[in-house]
Amino acid sequence: MNQAATIIVCAALIALLVTCGCSIPSDGVSGSTEGKSPVPASPHIHEGTLEGTTWYLVAFHTASGRSSEVIPGSEITIFLDGNGRITGNAGCNRYTASYTLSSDLLSIGSPDITQNYCASTPGIMVQESVFLSDLQRVTRSTIDENILTMIGRNGAPLLTYSNIKSPSAQ
Repeated sequence: MNQAATIIVCAALIALLVTCGCSIPSDGVSGSTEGKSPVPASPHIHEGTLEGTTWYLVAFHTASGRSSEVIPGSEITIFLDGNGRITGNAGCNRYTASYTLSSDLLSIGSPDITQNYCASTPGIMVQESVFLSDLQRVTRSTIDENILTMIGRNGAPLLTYSNIKSPSAQ
């Protein structure tokens, strides 16, 4: 199993453990939960929700089907606000863009980005450029548990995200 697939599987397993094994009584007090719905210990995780969730990039995918991970120590995020605006971190710079969403069809406009140059992490600026280019090629998305996949015109995955922040990101 390649390293990107291993990370995705680990993220999904962690999410499963968090959502299945951790709950507290709905009144926040220890004791009987009879007749009460438990509240998840990690309410910031929104399974299956594209909008209103911060997604963390896990892998890029090439046309040949290969995938590559995000550079260790860097963090690429995306947040769709539910009102047609995307914001996030492209690894070095912050970005915003417009989007339209209809069912699983997703169209992302040209992003506006800050103009920082980050030389401290080798390859970070190239990674950012690839990410911003791939983002504009997205035509639809799928969510499976805590994994978001953004797909291009040819039906192949472009970007894979998790809604669980990687411990290796800074």
